[in-house]
Amino acid sequence: MNLRRRLTGMSATLLVAGLAATGFSSVAAAPVGVRNVNVGSANSCAVFNDNSVKCWGAPIGERMDDEPTKFATKPEVIPNLSAISVSLNYQHACALTAGRRVACWGDNTYGRVGQPVATTSVTTPTLVPGLSDVQSVTTGREHSCALLSDGTVACWGRNTFGQLGTGGNATSVPTPVSPRNLTDVVSIAAGAASTCAVTSVGRVWCWGWGHQGELGNATRLSSKVPVMIRSLKRVVSIYSAQSTFCAIKADTTGWCWGAGWFGQLGNGSELSYTTKPVQIADLDGITSISVDQESACALTSDGSVYCWGSNRQSQLGDGTRTNSPVPVLVTLPNAARGIAVGQQHACAALPASIRCWGLNTYGQLGNGSTTSSEQPSLVEQ
Repeated sequence: MNLRRRLTGMSATLLVAGLAATGFSSVAAAPVGVRNVNVGSANSCAVFNDNSVKCWGAPIGERMDDEPTKFATKPEVIPNLSAISVSLNYQHACALTAGRRVACWGDNTYGRVGQPVATTSVTTPTLVPGLSDVQSVTTGREHSCALLSDGTVACWGRNTFGQLGTGGNATSVPTPVSPRNLTDVVSIAAGAASTCAVTSVGRVWCWGWGHQGELGNATRLSSKVPVMIRSLKRVVSIYSAQSTFCAIKADTTGWCWGAGWFGQLGNGSELSYTTKPVQIADLDGITSISVDQESACALTSDGSVYCWGSNRQSQLGDGTRTNSPVPVLVTLPNAARGIAVGQQHACAALPASIRCWGLNTYGQLGNGSTTSSEQPSLVEQ
């Protein structure tokens, strides 16, 4: 553990529950048994230990430029869904069900929800045909991928930039297909129009759109099939949501690549992009990372949460609106179990509560209001 972590970690313990997404307000009783949390552009969902799922904020599947008039400022139960985790992105969501299947809902353009493309919208979680024994699921902007227990990957949705990894033409597909020559995968992450996977030997393979360095292979070239990041080894997990990817190595350090114009690479710079992984500054002991379009947060082994990048909507949770290209501590009342970052808000899952901060236009903080918060605010239950 480095000096900075020793000094700042004494002042507070931190943020939220996750798998593979707070000024404290004292409203309502805290929920018991929070398993994990995930957030999208303007909404949030949490999974509880009884496998129930609650979501709040803008309706999943509605475009933000449509200015939704109906939204939830407090968590609402998703009926008939028993899940282990949920992954949200721009206009759709997918859940890993308790039965190790995948159920998706929201905007089905390009087949990203896994239903026939003639079905433009899916309002309730619906099983993706042909998938079983799933280990994890990730949602990109317009595609989705699942990691199966045999180490293979299945992806579906938009394929314009090769983000499904199958090679050949760029036809989008609503049914799961496998990226070419990819096996023994242990972690996956879908971005805006690209995807990355970590194999059991700690190597990272990426495919799809690469114009902002998303593939991490020292070029700005896109690829319809997986290509290896040769400069990155001994990786255990990977994370993304848009055009920035981050990975954790076996030594618990974090490394990021791709878009970085808001400082979301975490290395002290505000590069527009980098085509090679750079190390997150002055931070180790990292157990998970969440990154989106403007900012990122990391959870450390002692339950602390650090965030970096854009802070124009207070999404760094440090009580200011000052951007930071290096990690800053978020003060929480308890050690966190996971962290989730959206476009301009973030949430943390603590053992018995959830706290969110940042932009709250559509109630995505879940505190019963539409007032934004510069510090973590308690999600009502």
